[in-house]
Amino acid sequence: MTDDARTWHVSLEGRQEGPLSTAEMLEGFANGRWHAGALVFTESLGTWTKSQRVPDIASVLRKRGMASIPPRQMRLFGWLLVASGLAWCVLMILTAMAGGHVSVIAPGLVGASFGPGVLFLWHARKAERAARLARDAPRAEAPSGHS
Repeated sequence: MTDDARTWHVSLEGRQEGPLSTAEMLEGFANGRWHAGALVFTESLGTWTKSQRVPDIASVLRKRGMASIPPRQMRLFGWLLVASGLAWCVLMILTAMAGGHVSVIAPGLVGASFGPGVLFLWHARKAERAARLARDAPRAEAPSGHS
């Protein structure tokens, strides 16, 4: 468990925030203000550290599940799944046009890639919106040493 007397600083995509209490820092990870790609600093760590290497933060990120994936990675994976679903659609259409047999599992393959892809894109948009709102909120100065 982290020490409640610590002050924390969080850096994400070049933006630093802090000092923060332990409760403020953990709440920021819990509500989506920061995700697994963030770096954290406190005196006892001595250096900027990946957030998922701090046990309490890692626990919060695990509870958030997919929401803890950085939005850029989530969006990329979403578009890859959508493209895969569309490729299956095109393959089914071309096979049918050529007079070939379209397998009964082919529509399932389309849904199995297209559906989750759209879900990933929706979660990425939601995470990006939360990050934008967090960036617009007032913040205190953070220690230098990380850009």
